[in-house]
Amino acid sequence: MRLSEIRTKNILSKADAMLVLREIETGKGGIATLAQSKPIISHISQAWLQHHHGGTLKLFRAIAVVDGKTLNAEKIASLTSDWKVAWRIAEGFPVLFTPNKIVTNTPHLLRYNVPISKVVAYVPALLDECLKTLGEDIKSKRIMSARHYEKISISEIFDTGTEEKEVIADVSSLKPQVIAFEQRSDIWQFMRIVQNNFKTFSNVDQFTEFYKKHIGSSFSHSNDWATDMKEYNDSVKMIKTFIE
Repeated sequence: MRLSEIRTKNILSKADAMLVLREIETGKGGIATLAQSKPIISHISQAWLQHHHGGTLKLFRAIAVVDGKTLNAEKIASLTSDWKVAWRIAEGFPVLFTPNKIVTNTPHLLRYNVPISKVVAYVPALLDECLKTLGEDIKSKRIMSARHYEKISISEIFDTGTEEKEVIADVSSLKPQVIAFEQRSDIWQFMRIVQNNFKTFSNVDQFTEFYKKHIGSSFSHSNDWATDMKEYNDSVKMIKTFIE
């Protein structure tokens, strides 16, 4: 199904559009289940992504692996087309406390190169279709939130879903590229900085100025600016390789 064909008519019924909105709001994987009984969800998603991104997607996922455990192969996974979204999720993983011990985990960022045919659902495309079916006025209405157990504005579902750029895909046959690191490691600080300062340095004086302005006391300084510059450049190159 081509994107132009989708745009010429309402593909989702009003009942299906509301069902999609509710499943997106829960955030519990219901969209993947819904897509099994309603293949149009995958058709809409794949057509939109094919039109805008071509045949293969760079998708990112954040997971926490309990220390001492290994990274398990995944099947149907929730990913995002925006690496910054995955990074913010990974950064927010909590340390868990039980009556007998503290459970720590290592955040992992995963990158998958996913063929369009493996996409189950793309939330922003589904939101566009819901809006086409239900009309702009739907955003002003309220529904009971399955997450928060209180009524929320439907506009919040649209805003969050659009921002997170969630893609649900079958990654069972795909091998991800992985960055694993301890919480509070310097890598978090590097990633925060390179979001807006995506560059490496060859001039120590320029790096020193940048360091003092943007990094400050975030890192332990080695008292050797050339060494610090090399470590910073290596980290930036690693991250650029990962996300580009």
